[in-house]
Amino acid sequence: MNSKPRLSTYWVTCADGLETLLQEEIQGLGIQDIEKFPGRLIFKGKLEDAYRVCMWSRLASRVLTPIHVHELEFTHDARDVAEELYEGAINFDWSLIFAPQSTFAIRLHVERDIKVNTQFATLRVKDGVVDSFMEAVGKRPSIDIKQPEITLYVLAGKTEHTYCLDLSGDSLHKRGYRRFMTDAPIKENLAAAILQKAQLKQRNPEIILDPMCGSGTFIIESLMILTDRAPGLVRRFGFNGWNGHDHELWMSIKAEAAERHKVALEQPLPKFYAYDADWEAVKATKQNIIAAGFEQQLDQIQIEERTLADWPDFQAEGKTSFIVTNPPYGERLGEKASNRALYLGLSALLQKNFPNQHAAVIAAAVEQADVLH
Repeated sequence: MNSKPRLSTYWVTCADGLETLLQEEIQGLGIQDIEKFPGRLIFKGKLEDAYRVCMWSRLASRVLTPIHVHELEFTHDARDVAEELYEGAINFDWSLIFAPQSTFAIRLHVERDIKVNTQFATLRVKDGVVDSFMEAVGKRPSIDIKQPEITLYVLAGKTEHTYCLDLSGDSLHKRGYRRFMTDAPIKENLAAAILQKAQLKQRNPEIILDPMCGSGTFIIESLMILTDRAPGLVRRFGFNGWNGHDHELWMSIKAEAAERHKVALEQPLPKFYAYDADWEAVKATKQNIIAAGFEQQLDQIQIEERTLADWPDFQAEGKTSFIVTNPPYGERLGEKASNRALYLGLSALLQKNFPNQHAAVIAAAVEQADVLH
């Protein structure tokens, strides 16, 4: 009789407001019994489930697994939170989690109304982990805040402190393709959330246009969705130096993802148009598309320096079109009058070139969104 796989608790964090979309996405991976909290989902599952979230979630920020909880005997106004965090860290044998040869970093998150110098408290957690190693094995791991092999995420709470292993390492919005930046680029997971909310895949468009493409994030995220490309396929993760990492399981999930992408690439793609008035943005878009692994698809993508007044004839009549863009609003553009004029102009162009089609346009204020109708 086979024993059931051991279930662990996992936290999946996200930007505020994405919780419901993220829950739907994770349920699509076959994970059930998900609890929803502001900025975080919690589920019990197998290690394979956590790996699949790391590989496939387009919306999540981090995947964490709680390792140790330090319960506080009492709380009062004169708490020394930094020392509490040190005590919690030294009272756990971290050599069970990673080797002293590994580098590590601490990310500290403090619940509201807790008064503590976070920089000092982070150092005390680090001290606790290092002292724990010295007591257990007589060796100490090194700190690397830029590219650690292990990242420990610590939540300082009112009644307990929770110490988690960050399976994601770098935030999951970093897909590994953004080599060239423009001003105020949209995060990859927010772009993916907008595309998911706008039902890009279900609409199956023949034309996709981003008239103010910046560094190309919407175009690349659309390509990834439509070619079934897992966002975690070519990036590094935070579980590689973890003693509990199952390399064979991870490689099987990675091979499956690579095969799915290969099969999807055989299907026809829509025609993409990526325009921007800034030549540097046009160059960044092309370079990022290549860095994302879509060089072979460049013949399907028209990348040009164009203003809104310089649109070509898209010959979109009778074709399903999808327009998505992040206009340069607010600090990126300046005065409110210019903002309104930009959105009015965009609205007129969309109605002229793409009547009765779908558009997803980011707006910084209700007044901007209103003129798009």
